[in-house]
Amino acid sequence: MIGLGCWRVRRRLGAYRDRELSPGRQARVEAHLAVCAGCQAELRGLERLARWLPASVPEPPEAFWQAFWPDVRARLEPAPAPAWWERLLGSVLGHPRLALGSAVGAAVALLALLTPWTVERVLAPSPELAPVAEAMTVQSVEMSQPDSSVMLFTNDDKELTVIWVFGLDRT
Repeated sequence: MIGLGCWRVRRRLGAYRDRELSPGRQARVEAHLAVCAGCQAELRGLERLARWLPASVPEPPEAFWQAFWPDVRARLEPAPAPAWWERLLGSVLGHPRLALGSAVGAAVALLALLTPWTVERVLAPSPELAPVAEAMTVQSVEMSQPDSSVMLFTNDDKELTVIWVFGLDRT
């Protein structure tokens, strides 16, 4: 643990090394360094570090300083708030699972809404064919041979009769 004197001196070692202290403070730091091995080691570490740093930093061009403060102000000013739909869209598209789930949910909802209409439309008889469908009769006739069958199609006016025979070619 370092004492209060060491703490004060170590705070000023960088300025001491760069000769930036007032003469009185410079003399107090030198007096402490003469008796404190820990602070001497700290000063040597700073000197080793200083060898790795460049001697001077080049001055930026005038164009840098002209753009510097406007850039700082622009970064400090709050950005305009996005519209509600941009926030919603950003929150959905920012999460792939949520986007995929939303797309699947929308597809299922669309399918659920359109399916009854489509099935009803496909299964409902055409109005033009309704009188024809009501005037037809289809009958199945039992045969003596177990693998054969006969179907009879007849319209109500008995103008047309169709007979289908199945399974007789196997005998």
